[in-house]
Amino acid sequence: TVYSYLQPFSDIGLQMVYAGTSAKHLKKVMSSMAHEVEHMHKKGLSKSELEYYKTQVIGSLVLEADDIENRMNSLGYNEMTFKEYRSVDQTISDLEKVTVDSMNVFLKRYFETARLGAIVVGDVNEDRTKGIIRATTGHS
Repeated sequence: TVYSYLQPFSDIGLQMVYAGTSAKHLKKVMSSMAHEVEHMHKKGLSKSELEYYKTQVIGSLVLEADDIENRMNSLGYNEMTFKEYRSVDQTISDLEKVTVDSMNVFLKRYFETARLGAIVVGDVNEDRTKGIIRATTGHS
């Protein structure tokens, strides 16, 4: 299992990538994840990748709007972050304004491997994780 998500706060946020794997594949999975972040930082996103992302996010926003718990969470998040109500339509409109250039500027600024961190949970000894990010990207 692999997925990513954004954890926004009022003054900062975290972009996280989660991967569930066995200890046997840990090094390969973590190396692959670090490689993909490095690739995004260096190469950026293509127009087709950005359009795919927008379609996924817009679809999620529309589907989540039908769920009362998601709507309440959204209201709370909007109040804490924006200090105002933001409708789904307004959010979609803002998302549609994102361009390949603006996204790639963001990636260059925030997706650098020097800022990566990792948390490994499970029955894994330190030898399996030591130096994985450093070995793949040159950073610790």
